[in-house]
Amino acid sequence: MDSRSRSSGDGSDPIPDSTIQRFRQAYESDEERVEPVELPTLDANHERDERLEIVALRGNAFREDPGNWPKIIHHRRRTDRVVVLTHGFKDSPAFLHDIAMRCADRGHNVVLPLLPAHGRRDPVAAMRRVRAEHWRWAVDHAIGTARLLGDTIAVGGLSTGGLLALDAYLRQFTELAGIDTVLMDTVLIDRVLLFGAALGLKPIQRLVLSTAAVPRWRDAWAERQPNRGIGGNPIKYSRSFLTGARQVHRIIQSLGLKGQPPASALAELAASPEYRSRIFVAHSEVDPTIRYSAVEPLVDPEDPGQHHIVPAAREVGHADLVLAHDQSFEPRWPDEPGPLSANPEFAGMMDKVLAFLDR
Repeated sequence: MDSRSRSSGDGSDPIPDSTIQRFRQAYESDEERVEPVELPTLDANHERDERLEIVALRGNAFREDPGNWPKIIHHRRRTDRVVVLTHGFKDSPAFLHDIAMRCADRGHNVVLPLLPAHGRRDPVAAMRRVRAEHWRWAVDHAIGTARLLGDTIAVGGLSTGGLLALDAYLRQFTELAGIDTVLMDTVLIDRVLLFGAALGLKPIQRLVLSTAAVPRWRDAWAERQPNRGIGGNPIKYSRSFLTGARQVHRIIQSLGLKGQPPASALAELAASPEYRSRIFVAHSEVDPTIRYSAVEPLVDPEDPGQHHIVPAAREVGHADLVLAHDQSFEPRWPDEPGPLSANPEFAGMMDKVLAFLDR
């Protein structure tokens, strides 16, 4: 094990370089290489606190914009809490940067994993090969890295990242009903942050994704297109990949590996005040991608600090929910989705999130 470490400057235990190397193992293979690089900032909107260190993994198969790279934001020492934030389908860690920096400013170390088949120069073949188990493993690896960075762990994410966070939380338990609540003091994950979590799909989406035939045909067509899903957005794929979307459906259907329908798993979770009190829900009432009704069972109306639901009048879209700043880029073709807008309630939402983590 590498005995070198990054000095904390305050006399506390520093972060060993072996922690960065462990994080690196998830992204390296015989064909692909990654190297750790220190970033001065996450983007033009952020000024890094000098006490923080931002380490990203730059890979030869990754897209050039650093927003696509997996990262660790740390205080050069272990912290009481570590937050693992996972991006959504077709997205990149950049979508969680604003939330990550607010958590880091609060004193938490933060891990931002990159899901397999994401953030790549050519995503088509990788997305055709990816499986739900690969995404679960990537989140588990990030959680394992987080254990080296702090004492208690919160997991969260946007859309599919939120789904994977709840899935990881539930996989800690062989049974949810009747478990002795004293075990809550010893579990690995003690907080879950759901931002527009993909806990349910529309009927037509479920129909299309329930078998492999249509997704494979659709992605074979996409592979012949010259843009191959890469548009003007430097931190998100601009075309959908149905073989990848089918993996989202598979995770929903096997949520927490509990062997029961997802609606039953969520109902069981919602019925337990002890468990529901550890889950923060942020969602927009007019989310066109994941309907609010999909997450509503987990919202505790008697605990306003447990959720932040953006009212319909605000017209906040799906991924807009997690943005503190407007996006800016030039689309490359007429029907490419344009830049997203910031959530006007971002600051208030994050005040609730940080208070929830301190409970």
